[in-house]
Amino acid sequence: MFRPIPFPRIHPPRTIARATTTLVLLLASTVPHAARAAPSCQVVRFDRGQNGIEIAGMAPARDTLCYALTTAPNQTANLRLTASPNIVLDIPGVAEDQREVTFRTERRTYRIQVGQLARGAYAEPFRLSISLD
Repeated sequence: MFRPIPFPRIHPPRTIARATTTLVLLLASTVPHAARAAPSCQVVRFDRGQNGIEIAGMAPARDTLCYALTTAPNQTANLRLTASPNIVLDIPGVAEDQREVTFRTERRTYRIQVGQLARGAYAEPFRLSISLD
């Protein structure tokens, strides 16, 4: 006796839409942190007559903090982190995963990102010293 071959089940559009949404959310959650939208940056401002500042904060376990530093051309920027060895700073186009950086500036705004090199389970304290000479 022959058994009829069942036709493939045609899923209603709502089920397909739900599956597509689930797939998109799953893929979005696997996108590396660097490819996600950039965090908003806190503007670094020096007090009148000062050429340096010290920022204290907590480096989050799974994210970075961002600071925006606007400079004039031909200044010397000095940045130094005082924290556990796991806390590092990135300045796109200048330095990556460093604890201390000195560079000649251009007329532009630099994004300084502070975060944990090896992502931990909790936030870690840091102090960031910035000076312009």
